[in-house]
Amino acid sequence: GFVQQILSSQNPSREYADRDSNTLSYEEMLAASTGNQHIVDYFGLRQERQSLEMQREAYEKNREARKRKLDFFMSETMPRFEKERKIATENHELLESAERRINEATEHDNKLLNEKIKARKVMGVRDYVSGTHLEEGERQWRCTIGETEYTSMEDANKAIHEGLYKIDLGKAEVIGSYMGLGLALERRRDRTTGEEIVYAGIALPDGNCCFSEYPVNRRDRGATSALGQVGKVVSKFADREKIVRRYEDMASRRDDLYAAANDPWPGESAYAENAEKMKELCDKDPQIAEMWAMECGEGEPKKEDDETVEDKTKIIEPDFGQKRKARIA
Repeated sequence: GFVQQILSSQNPSREYADRDSNTLSYEEMLAASTGNQHIVDYFGLRQERQSLEMQREAYEKNREARKRKLDFFMSETMPRFEKERKIATENHELLESAERRINEATEHDNKLLNEKIKARKVMGVRDYVSGTHLEEGERQWRCTIGETEYTSMEDANKAIHEGLYKIDLGKAEVIGSYMGLGLALERRRDRTTGEEIVYAGIALPDGNCCFSEYPVNRRDRGATSALGQVGKVVSKFADREKIVRRYEDMASRRDDLYAAANDPWPGESAYAENAEKMKELCDKDPQIAEMWAMECGEGEPKKEDDETVEDKTKIIEPDFGQKRKARIA
């Protein structure tokens, strides 16, 4: 019935009919009136062909979208993951060493602060977090900016933020060192807002720079301190197994996108089978062959040429000037 046609989505036309076992369709009535039962088969094949053509058209449109997605994936996404895998693999020992030094220095300084807090030599949460009450020789944490060495993360972050906008726009510059790695900043312009944003990261001996996910000069983006962002970058690239696994997942996704963008339409065999059945029906019944020729636009009646039509429709207008002259005379 009508509801079944809607739910099945097999009818490609814009019109639906409420049919049941006691109602004859148009093709059934036409077949009964002409006495040619092949008409029912013809209309069934024609409707199936229309449905297949619509499916093929939709598939081709989706394939074009998948090709655009594949192009973007290959030009933007895949090179980024390939670069991350290469950096994590070639600099694995250096990154692991830097992460270990950061963790050991942080653990040492926090442990020393805890001991001073227990001994009531340092009071307050701020002192505990910043580490300002540790002596210079007691700290293991180190960061060099320019020619100045800092042993307090708070002082180093202040120095970094004071020099954020001294970096040339669109360039990455190494401003110092941090636990055996280069300390780099990059200044960009946001594509959406046009605002200038700065990212912190690390510089490696091979010339590659890796920057944080969030800018260090915009708190609304979830940014923390500049060196806190650098620490996240080091932890990310030190986990070589995770980066390699992500790259393999992206490679698998690339293969899936390539297959989806280049696979042929799956209904091609059904379309060819439909065409073969229609050809057999036309060879069997001349009336069906004529109907199919009209459907394909091969049996339309010939139109008369433009000159003949123009001659038949030409209207001869009377010469009112001659009649006026006659009345005056």
